[in-house]
Amino acid sequence: MQDIVAILIAVAAGAFLARRGWLHFTRRKAGACGACSNCPSNSAATPANLVTIAPIVSHAKAPRREEVAN
Repeated sequence: MQDIVAILIAVAAGAFLARRGWLHFTRRKAGACGACSNCPSNSAATPANLVTIAPIVSHAKAPRREEVAN
C-alpha cells in the first residue's frame, strides 16, 4: 500500500513539473512584445494616474530671530 502511495506522489510531482515547464515554454512563444496585457512594455497595461502627487511647498516665511526674541 505504501508503495502505491509513494508512486502516486512521484507521478503527481512529475506531472506538476511537466505542466509548469510546458506553460513556461508556451507562454514565451505567445506573441511579440506588447502583444498581451502581461507584458510590461504594453502601453495599455500601465493605467494613467488619476491624481498627481506633488510635494507640498510652504509659502509662509519663517519668523526672524528678532521677532521671536521680543
